[in-house]
Amino acid sequence: MIKKLQKNFISITAIALFIMIFLVMAAINCVFFLQTDRQLDIRLDMLFREQNSVRLQGNTPPPGEKEPEQLFPRFEDKLRIRSDGCVVYLDTSGNITEIRQDGAGNYSEEELESIVSELTAESDSDGWYQYYKFRMVSQTDSKNQSVTVIGLINASSSLYSVFTMLLISLCIGLISFLSILLIIVLAS
Repeated sequence: MIKKLQKNFISITAIALFIMIFLVMAAINCVFFLQTDRQLDIRLDMLFREQNSVRLQGNTPPPGEKEPEQLFPRFEDKLRIRSDGCVVYLDTSGNITEIRQDGAGNYSEEELESIVSELTAESDSDGWYQYYKFRMVSQTDSKNQSVTVIGLINASSSLYSVFTMLLISLCIGLISFLSILLIIVLAS
């Protein structure tokens, strides 16, 4: 009877411990991914602002250009966030009229044409395309003609950081679970 109770205690403790570690690791990774996604949105906002300031006068700013709330204001004010990316201007028929890049040759014209054709075929105005974070807005130019503007940021390094964090937390969680389970088994 004592052996049966001991096995039940170890089983219940192991399940509870696994659930607790899983929830903590899931929360940490979720917060990290949401923070990374928010940083990419800030970079897209900066990209639109910088490209609009260079563009001809008379353009309307992208909708919802208010500053996002900061999770850690003192820390985030000291960060240097780059807005490297690409802005593509399309006419009303969907043809590329202008490509603005912050660095020479970040994206090839063929690559951009392929991405733009797939993004315009979908109905999403923002989101993810492969490892790119994108936003698509409609603006009016100085001649009061409607143009579609697509902002692209290569988010591969950010995604790599998210997956690295996921792998590290998975390893730490597994090692923690096994070591505490071993202590419980040896102590009982």
